[in-house]
Amino acid sequence: MRNIRKRAKQQNRGFSLFTVIIAVSLVGILGLLILYIALSNFQMKITDLKGKDSFYTAERALEEIRAGLQEDVGEAMSKAYTQVLENYNKDNSSKDASMDQNLKKIISVRWSVNFAQQAIKIFTI
Repeated sequence: MRNIRKRAKQQNRGFSLFTVIIAVSLVGILGLLILYIALSNFQMKITDLKGKDSFYTAERALEEIRAGLQEDVGEAMSKAYTQVLENYNKDNSSKDASMDQNLKKIISVRWSVNFAQQAIKIFTI
């Protein structure tokens, strides 16, 4: 009986060391996994911040372009309107020709206004 116990002890000598090595390696693998997940999360946050920064920079540029276009369109409309009113009854000798010219001017002003509005819509989309 004593011989059996001695043999069992001798056969189990390296098992504790093996168990400790396995446990330490599992803890190390779990630590590396957590470190990898944390690093991936950090990289995703950096990418998200860069994307937001790019978006807001582009939005600011488009807003400046839209404001400039609105200013230019407003100036062009007021100038065209003033010209049409100044030249409305300048030439009374041929009313039909005068009206045709004024109509062409009004149509060209409306076309340029519509074009500018379409451009603004494109830039704000």
